[in-house]
Amino acid sequence: MRVFPFILCPVLALSACERRAVPVSMETVRGEDSPRQETWNAHLVLSAAGVPRLEIRSAYQASYERGDSAFVLMSGTEDPDSKRVIAVVYGEEGDTTAVVRADRLYWYAEDQRMEAVGNVIVDAENGRRLESEYLEWDDATRTVSTPGFARIHSDDFDGEGYGLLADEGLEEVQLSNVSGVLEVDEE
Repeated sequence: MRVFPFILCPVLALSACERRAVPVSMETVRGEDSPRQETWNAHLVLSAAGVPRLEIRSAYQASYERGDSAFVLMSGTEDPDSKRVIAVVYGEEGDTTAVVRADRLYWYAEDQRMEAVGNVIVDAENGRRLESEYLEWDDATRTVSTPGFARIHSDDFDGEGYGLLADEGLEEVQLSNVSGVLEVDEE
């Protein structure tokens, strides 16, 4: 009978030392850099007072919240047919002002602004074309800007420069360090 207490004590001690599982939540599974939400074949339409302002189509969309900022990243996929993001900018009357194509696009809803990144091409309704690696569109001021290099093509002007600032329809364009060719009608 004396052997029994020596066997029972270690068995009871081991059974009392169990490892408790930590409850699993989305925050513990998902890393800090992971998106809050993902969508494929996304179509986002933004409007003001029933008039469209911006329409974005992308193969992939991910929503992020980091600290005090939130943004949506839109991009293409590895499929050659869906590598580009397309954003249509509408004017005050709801007519198309310009079409933006880029490798990636960031939408900041709180600031009502869009950043287009990578091989950015803007085709305006007036026939002008803007090419850059980065473009920012601000809904409040209805302007586009590129802090770096930009190239502009139109019927009467082909030029390039730095620090572009223009209205969203590329009617009025400002560039620094400009070089290009301007065709002048001599009548």
